[in-house]
Amino acid sequence: MADTAKTCFLIVGLPRSGTSSIAQFLDHLGVYFGDPAHFLDTTKLRHNPIFYELRWINDFNDRVFSAWDCTYDQDVMPSETDFDRSEIKSLRLELQRQFLQEFGDRPMVGVKDPRICFTFPLWRDVLSDLGYAIKTVLSLRAPSAIMKSNRALMPGRLSRWQRFYARHLLAVRYFTRDVPLYRFDYDQLMRDPLNYGQEKAAELGLAIPDPVQATRHLSREHYHHQPDDAGTGDIWVDRIDSEMRNGRLAPDEYLEFRSIASLFIGDLHEQDREIQQALSEKDSYIHAVEARNREAAHAISAKDQHIANLEALIHQSAEQIQTSQQTLVNRDTQIQWLQDEQGRLQADLKRNREELEQKREELQQKREELEQKREELERRQGRVDSLTAEFGALSAKHAEVERRCAALTQQLNELQARRLVRLMHFLDRVGKGHSEPAAP
Repeated sequence: MADTAKTCFLIVGLPRSGTSSIAQFLDHLGVYFGDPAHFLDTTKLRHNPIFYELRWINDFNDRVFSAWDCTYDQDVMPSETDFDRSEIKSLRLELQRQFLQEFGDRPMVGVKDPRICFTFPLWRDVLSDLGYAIKTVLSLRAPSAIMKSNRALMPGRLSRWQRFYARHLLAVRYFTRDVPLYRFDYDQLMRDPLNYGQEKAAELGLAIPDPVQATRHLSREHYHHQPDDAGTGDIWVDRIDSEMRNGRLAPDEYLEFRSIASLFIGDLHEQDREIQQALSEKDSYIHAVEARNREAAHAISAKDQHIANLEALIHQSAEQIQTSQQTLVNRDTQIQWLQDEQGRLQADLKRNREELEQKREELQQKREELEQKREELERRQGRVDSLTAEFGALSAKHAEVERRCAALTQQLNELQARRLVRLMHFLDRVGKGHSEPAAP
């Protein structure tokens, strides 16, 4: 092992034992469980809000079971030698490659899958080669709650689930016999999350600066099947559970159970096949009933929708009738107002007609007066024209008189000029002593 500064937390335990809640608690403390986009799809598996299980890890562990000619749901109980098969050795390199691709070289990572209870030796070897120190966290929960929860998801014989329960605990105890195993009680975590969370974080060597934040995901809503003393229904399986919790379970009990159970596996597989066939027939019947129920529900829904549509139509019609009645009332009010307005308009029209007739008479009178004035104006215009003609004649005579006066004035001026010349000659001669006849 080249470097142990890195740590990988392996979350193991039975399905429905609280592994997801414990993984989320470690996630809040800084443990990286891979890309959430690679987790199991909660839209298909709705019994958990989040799984913290990588799909490729589930698929890889199922491939390991396939190499052993079995499946996870069957009574798989591998031995140490099963991991020496050539098929498993080739898978080891593939696991190393996929692990590095998912986690890179992160110093603190986590892996969660109940299947690792049976494939632990393979994971232990690969993680050690990658330089990781391994801390295996076993999730524990009240046996009756685990049995109820699993049987609710996948119905089956009680004995089958009792074997399923015992196999997980015996296998994880046997394969982790040489390494520390950290037991984590889910019921105690739910009862006292703050104190128990701090205790387990310290045990795992993880800092928990804020216990409230680290346990904020724990919800009573998702805490189904409360713990009780009913156990698994089998005294031997209950003893396995009790001794696993108090650390007294012997690792070799797995080998003893394996040697005995292998004698009955064939019969058990046949029983499982019969059960699976019966369950398949039951599921087919249930599916047919559900299909009929869906059809009936669809028909009822269609009828309800039709009734709802009719009720809506009736309600709409009632509203329309109410609206129409109100409209009629409004129109009656408008008609009365129009009739009143018509009466006022008719009275105004009558008064206007009388005023118009009066004005027409006044206009006719004014037209007669105007005609008289026009005639008077024409007479006066005739007189003006006559006076204008007379004025023109007088003006012509005046012009002729002025012309004659001007001619006479000119003649007078010429005569005076000649007399003045003569007088000047006369005076000139008198001055010289010449006698002249008297001036004319």
